[in-house]
Amino acid sequence: MPIIPTDEQLGELLADTRDTPVVMINLLRFKADAEGDKAIDGESGEAAYMRYAESMRRLVESGGGRFLWMGKVDQVVIGDTGERFDAAGLVEYPSRSGFVEMVMKAEQSGISGDRAAGLDSQWLLGNSSFSIGRLSVCPSISTAFGIRANTPPILFRSGRKSALISAFPLG
Repeated sequence: MPIIPTDEQLGELLADTRDTPVVMINLLRFKADAEGDKAIDGESGEAAYMRYAESMRRLVESGGGRFLWMGKVDQVVIGDTGERFDAAGLVEYPSRSGFVEMVMKAEQSGISGDRAAGLDSQWLLGNSSFSIGRLSVCPSISTAFGIRANTPPILFRSGRKSALISAFPLG
């Protein structure tokens, strides 16, 4: 699997002029051992990618985006079990053009080498929000975590404690 878009995929992304937030679903497969110019001897692919992710998080936040969630893929519940992903993440960008701008900044800053050193393959899915009835999120929790209506369910973990934040239709 590739780690960069095809010319056709890139063309579709650049042609999309919607000026609305986009959530990118990242499905990631890491190399066993990091490879390439940015690889550190004995480093895993996951460690190299996490170095990239931390730098990218700062870049995304400086451009008005945010990392919503990232975690390890433990199990395939529905789908082709032949596809294996090590991690998944949700990143929100202000718009598709904002996403492209941040990717270009990452290329210019040199952090993409860590991504290439650690990433074996990736599926990156751009998503727009839509409503299913009226949705609500528990106000106290949503305020604490900065969650807005129409946010998909998210599991937050801190140490041994966890909380499931879920939107649900109101009757």
